[in-house]
Amino acid sequence: MKKKILSFLVVALTLLTLICTLSFTICAEEADPSVSIDKFNLVFDDNVYLKYAVKFDGVDDEKITSDSIGMLYFTEPQSDYTSGEDYSSEVVGFTTIDGVKYYTFEYRKLSAKQMTDYIYSVAYIEIDGERIYSAPVKYSVLDYAYSKLGKTGVASKSDSFKNLLSSMLNYGADAQVYFGYNTDRLANAEYYLVEVVGGTLEDGFTKGLYRTGETASLTAPAAEEGFEFAGWQNSEGKTVSTDNPATLTAFSANESYTAIYEETVKYSEGLAFTSNGNGTCCVSGIGTCADTDLVIPPTSPTGDSVTTIGNYAFEYCSSLTSVTIPDSVTTIGNCAF
Repeated sequence: MKKKILSFLVVALTLLTLICTLSFTICAEEADPSVSIDKFNLVFDDNVYLKYAVKFDGVDDEKITSDSIGMLYFTEPQSDYTSGEDYSSEVVGFTTIDGVKYYTFEYRKLSAKQMTDYIYSVAYIEIDGERIYSAPVKYSVLDYAYSKLGKTGVASKSDSFKNLLSSMLNYGADAQVYFGYNTDRLANAEYYLVEVVGGTLEDGFTKGLYRTGETASLTAPAAEEGFEFAGWQNSEGKTVSTDNPATLTAFSANESYTAIYEETVKYSEGLAFTSNGNGTCCVSGIGTCADTDLVIPPTSPTGDSVTTIGNYAFEYCSSLTSVTIPDSVTTIGNCAF
């Protein structure tokens, strides 16, 4: 009996030893640390940024601290640039340009696909609890590149730098296509500078880059007393629109547009006209007009062009002190005055 019990214990211990050995082996294999690199990828969102140089005139240097100055940035034009910003930044340093100290700021929220996006911004300084703001400005990567490429400014003398800028714009356009972002304004398309004199573009600024076929809206301010808006003239003095606002689309070169105002002319009313039956007419007499300073209109009330002042038209008008004759008049009759 004792021999049977002893044999059973030996067998049991042997099985227990095997089970423990197997369990240890399994646990040891599960606990072994490992490291593996399994996936590879590339993020197409490289950052580009805009840099600003800000000057604070009439302010003591000791009042200019990192806590008292800053910049606000907006991704859309605003009616008020003093609040509701999309991004703000603190000063990052300063530089000296032509002997003048400027404080530098950076806008670092642009990705490659946003090279044609305009960023609107203001700088400020806080003095005695009150903020003083700069006038707003707008800028883009495209503005910088076009200036350095010589399309809107003085070209860089470095061909390698210009090649880099061109490659950058191509990369920006590829990013736009890849992300499906603002593809109607690709960075490597051809743009032209539109400048407005005496008015503003649709975003309230006087300059902007536009592609051929893109729409620019020009708005002139209300005319001063005694004047009226006459139209928009291009750099060659040609009137391109008499609308205000005006919508322009055909851009094939850099161009400036100037708002033209003309002095308001009050034409004499009540004059007598005789139609020639061919779209022209003759001023035949004083009619019911009582003006002493006579201003003859270029067209009659019925729309005929005034080309003639008739014989004896104002022969007995001794009270007249002055007469203004329009350029449309080519003939003055006998004893007209």
